[in-house]
Amino acid sequence: MIAFKHMMMDCPRCGFSQPKDRYCANCGLDVEHYVAKPRPFIIRLLQSPNFHLTLIGTLIAAVVMFIVYSQRELVSREVGEFLGQPLSSREAADPDDKSLEAAVANTAQNAEPFAARQVSLDTEAPAEVAVDPAPAETEAASAAAAATKDPTKLDVAFWEVPRESLAGWIASGEKLSEQAEGRAYLFKNGARVLDGLRGSGRRLILNRTAPLQNGSQIMLVTPQTTPEQFQFGFFVQVTQLENKDAGIRWESSLVLPQPESSLDPGAAMPAVKAAIEGSLTGGGHLGPAAVILIIFEPAHRRLREDYLTKAGEGPWSIFSSDDFRAGTSDWVAAIQLK
Repeated sequence: MIAFKHMMMDCPRCGFSQPKDRYCANCGLDVEHYVAKPRPFIIRLLQSPNFHLTLIGTLIAAVVMFIVYSQRELVSREVGEFLGQPLSSREAADPDDKSLEAAVANTAQNAEPFAARQVSLDTEAPAEVAVDPAPAETEAASAAAAATKDPTKLDVAFWEVPRESLAGWIASGEKLSEQAEGRAYLFKNGARVLDGLRGSGRRLILNRTAPLQNGSQIMLVTPQTTPEQFQFGFFVQVTQLENKDAGIRWESSLVLPQPESSLDPGAAMPAVKAAIEGSLTGGGHLGPAAVILIIFEPAHRRLREDYLTKAGEGPWSIFSSDDFRAGTSDWVAAIQLK
């Protein structure tokens, strides 16, 4: 049987099996002088196990690299949003803000009448305010630094400002909106306005920041313990980013009770009349060196102390300022990119 198998052969062209012979009985091929044509390179490559292993390894490496890259981007974005979220506790201030002790000290320092320490942007600063001997060079350097450094966050700060100083500033600003509840101005040279705020204004606590990216929001509202007759809410959102500029949209609402003089003085417990509601909306484009000032103009400025006590700390504490009640100071919000 083994000898019989050695006597058989297969035709290399048609595969016909027959006893060993020079010619194929099926196709007539001269088996002894037949030279098979080499297979095409692409066929040999596709049938090579080494090629299969290389292709599988490349696909696995590509999938692993894609997963690592996408997860790294996701983690970086989530961490950035987490680090930039505004704080929810009223006791925690913005990292760039002064400490609570400094804020209290600043409040005590500014308790004197505003008229004794008003500083105009166009006049020389008083002795107690540190002023650079070359203001033009300082402003140029600040503007150059702001232009070269990309901003990374949106910042909102609330201030109490002497009315006379504010009137001098807005003369050089671009009016963005004007409503019954307030106005908004854009200052392309924000350094002058910020210096004026620090020199003659009083910074109110609970300021906020947010990462500078599309859809970023800053929201500040009175707590739920505040009486319904007094409510304040402020909302700012980044609507568009283009180069170093940002499109900004803001909205604020203020609910005030009727002034005490409008209540019946003869009643032991006078009924509270309908509250006064007002809103302020607007928007604009903000550059790295610019500042938007929003001036709040409430229907009246006298509020019961127990309302402020229940509202706690916040920019609404300006209603307890004697200067604000008397109309010699104004309530503003400064929006800038840092």
